[in-house]
Amino acid sequence: MLTRKKILGLLALAAALLVPATARAQDLDERATISHLGSVQKHTRFGMGLRSQWVPNAGYDPFAKSNYLAAWTFEGSRVLLARRRLSLAVGALIDLGGSSSEARGAETHLGAHRFLVPIEGRYHVRPWLVGFARIAPGAMYMTASIAEASAGQKLDDAGFVFAADASLGAAVLFDSRRNPDGHPPRLWATGEWGYGWTASRRWSFAPDEEDKVTGRAVPTDLGRVAFRGTFFRLGLALSF
Repeated sequence: MLTRKKILGLLALAAALLVPATARAQDLDERATISHLGSVQKHTRFGMGLRSQWVPNAGYDPFAKSNYLAAWTFEGSRVLLARRRLSLAVGALIDLGGSSSEARGAETHLGAHRFLVPIEGRYHVRPWLVGFARIAPGAMYMTASIAEASAGQKLDDAGFVFAADASLGAAVLFDSRRNPDGHPPRLWATGEWGYGWTASRRWSFAPDEEDKVTGRAVPTDLGRVAFRGTFFRLGLALSF
């Protein structure tokens, strides 16, 4: 007859046998996953997407109908280091953004273009799923104009400021089973959320050469502008 003591002893024995077996199975699964990565992990990737940033800044208000700034993203990256599930990629990224509005009867237009160098740490949860953390220092080129059609006046301003992004995201691979030892094109869907920051710059609108001569317009100061706020980006990419 099984006593309580014997039952506890049998359970302890079963646990002692199952734990190593489970650990071995997990280790085999880990090795199989890592050996399958191949060019799924080590590749060059090119992508494009759409970025939307929240910009709660008074210097941005005359050029937009809301506090959001939309931009098209074009980027490329190369994995430089890889160890087990971890990898490090470095690349180049361009955000081409812009907006337009009206201020006191005048048409306003703004361009906000980021030129960044993303440094990205990646972790392959599965061959088809990658989580990443990214920092991206660089610069933003701002352009802005104010045009009053009735008076024929136009004021312009442009300049560079320091810019940087920090973000977290994930990439999903549509097909991870095809020839991991080769470099066929592979399609990824990407999404990220983060914070974008730029140094502030004082708007200083000056008339164009013709208006300077005629005296139809004078320099205008609209204070300082900075593009700082949370953003998200959705995109597609091809790796080779």
